[in-house]
This record gives sequence, structure tokens and C-alpha cells, in this order.
Amino acid sequence: NLTDLVNCQVYKGYMYKDSNIISAVKETKNLILVDENMDYIVASYFSNSGGQTNNVEDVWSKALPYLRSIHDPFSLGGTNYDWEKTVLKSKWLSYLKNNYQYPIYDTVSLNAALNFKQDIRHKYLVDWVYQIPLTDVRKDWKLKSTYFSIYDNGEYLSFKGKGFGHGVGLSQEGAMRMIDLGYDFLEVLRFYYTDVHLINIKMKEFYTID
Repeated sequence: NLTDLVNCQVYKGYMYKDSNIISAVKETKNLILVDENMDYIVASYFSNSGGQTNNVEDVWSKALPYLRSIHDPFSLGGTNYDWEKTVLKSKWLSYLKNNYQYPIYDTVSLNAALNFKQDIRHKYLVDWVYQIPLTDVRKDWKLKSTYFSIYDNGEYLSFKGKGFGHGVGLSQEGAMRMIDLGYDFLEVLRFYYTDVHLINIKMKEFYTID
């Protein structure tokens, strides 16, 4: 179900506004982003990508051509770039066994669950027989993102992660970094949304007339 929290799209309400937001809305009045078929795009955004955004189908829905995973150097070093959470190993293994019938007594499977690594983003915790969605793990363990690796420290596990949010679309901290470096807003949008066009809404109406 759609929510106004970080797992979908944060919305703090109409009362949360300031002069910069109002100015931005006025200056971009009637401008819309469309894909190559002139359809409106889902312009999703989040806090920080951790260096790589997510494919939309790995988080929510079917694949969309403009919500593709990209390498994002502009998010590196941001406020929400990295994080760490300590988890009791016994609770982690019980979670996997009880929720996914994961074979925690099999040596290979156990090692995979205790030493899971992501150099690049994955969709599942384990990609072979037991496909455990990282979106479920993030929600159940209240993690900042699905972009994490697990390190076995004996009685405890360290979840060391990158980024904050669902990871689909535009990274807010990355976008702000791009602006600081001199990129304009259209360059930012085209960086995070693949093959999109910024047009006046009247052009959209023109192209959709039968």
C-alpha cells in the first residue's frame, strides 16, 4: 500500500513549506517531465543513493525506461551516505528460518546469510534458491536502505549500509551537490531520470489530441 513514509514517498503535509519551495513552484509553472512516449513520468526521489540508484522493478513495480539504476558519484559523502546497525545473530537467523524457511543449518546457506555483500545493488538477499527481497529485510529491520553488506562479528552482526531511502529516481543530496558544482536543474533531472524531456504542459496537450 502507498504511504507517505520513506518506503514510498515522504510527504510532510501542505503546511511544511518555505519561500524557496514557493519560488521553485512558480518558476517551473507548467513545466512537466515526460518519457519518450510523451507520457508523464513518476518522478520519485529519496534522500541519498549511496552511490548507486535502484531499478524501479527491484523496489516497487514493473520496469520503467526512465527509472534505471545509475552510478551516482554526487551522493558520495553526503549526510546520509552511510550507516551501520548491529543485529543479534540469533535473531537474524530466527528471522530467516521462521519467515522464509531458510536452511540455517546448511553450511553454505548459513555462510551466505551471515556474509552477504553488495558491491553493486541487488534485489534479493540471496539470489539462488531462497530469494529474500531486500525491500522486506529493510522494512522488517528498520534499515535506512536496501544497499548494505553483512559482517559476522561472532554473537552480533554488523549491517553496514549506504544511502537512505528507496533509491528509485532522484537522490536529493546528490541533486544538491550537482547544483553546488554548477549544474542546472535540467541537467540534474536528466542525470537521474533516463531519456526524459522537460516540456510545457501545452505541448503535452498538443501531442495527445486525437
